[in-house]
Amino acid sequence: MKEIRIKTTREYSVLVGHGAVAELPQRLPALTSARRLLIVTDDNVAPLHLPALEQQLTGYELHHLVLPHGEEHKNLDTIVDILTCLKSCGFDRNDLVIALGGGVVGDMAAFAASIYMRGISFINIPTTLLAQVDSSVGGKTGVDFGGAKNIVGSFHQPLLVICDTAYLSTLPPAVFADGCAEVIKYAFIDDAELLELIDRGIAANIEAVVSRCVENKGRIVAGDEADRGQRALLNLGHTVGHAVEALSDYQISHGSAVAIGLHVITAAAEQAGLCEAGVQQRLAATLSANNLPLACPYGAEALLERIRSDKKVSGDGISVILPQKMCSSRIEKMSFDQLLTLLKGVLA
Repeated sequence: MKEIRIKTTREYSVLVGHGAVAELPQRLPALTSARRLLIVTDDNVAPLHLPALEQQLTGYELHHLVLPHGEEHKNLDTIVDILTCLKSCGFDRNDLVIALGGGVVGDMAAFAASIYMRGISFINIPTTLLAQVDSSVGGKTGVDFGGAKNIVGSFHQPLLVICDTAYLSTLPPAVFADGCAEVIKYAFIDDAELLELIDRGIAANIEAVVSRCVENKGRIVAGDEADRGQRALLNLGHTVGHAVEALSDYQISHGSAVAIGLHVITAAAEQAGLCEAGVQQRLAATLSANNLPLACPYGAEALLERIRSDKKVSGDGISVILPQKMCSSRIEKMSFDQLLTLLKGVLA
């Protein structure tokens, strides 16, 4: 097992390894004086992992809330359900929320914890590859609102994150592939060594891959916790990806949408001479090798209309993350007209 320290306003550990969740009972007393624990999970994860987790947590007043799965439930109504559960169970400021699930569960449980009694503690136990390598680390919480992804939320750092790679063996292939998109993103931001590891096989090197991604995110977040500068690099592929998700009414998964977004923005940057030749071909091969889509089902105009509601919008423009050479990306501020022209270079 590997322990990685994330140095934010609240410094915390991320544990990575097969069976890492077994560390939770012995870690809890040093982290919290909580008497009550609420485990928030969903109806996909609960039958697989909830009973075993509850059996480990002896000596606490345990409660659990099983939410319906899916991005369509990532909204304020569900947050009200979590808050209602906390209130009805008598939770106070010293008690604890545990998120057990993928990115949707983690984002919502953490957001509810951040606003209940103006903030109570939470622990994140991500059960998907996507959540382990990305959304569980960094303190971003939130829900979708008004057709915009994660536009209502807060920053609330966890007490602890446990990335138990044993959970990943229960994932359907498509859900595992979703996480691969985020892994590939890190490589093309600035990690050539991670790209070499990906080439050797993500599943075959899962603990090393998860650890490397967590280290990358921790480094970037530590330098820009409030997402006002370099943290934007983590959105490589996401500006287009979030638009693809929304236009599909979330029928295209987050990972698949990010893969499409990575491919579109890299092809567009290369076509416009903003990225050195060959990056798009290398990216496309890596995405395809990991069972991820490339083709965008929407045109440039439709994408831009959705992008206008992105939380990275400022005035009449937006910060876009552009690859500039192999495993190197940068932040570029663009007007909407410039972005539309860029996208039209590769899309109708």
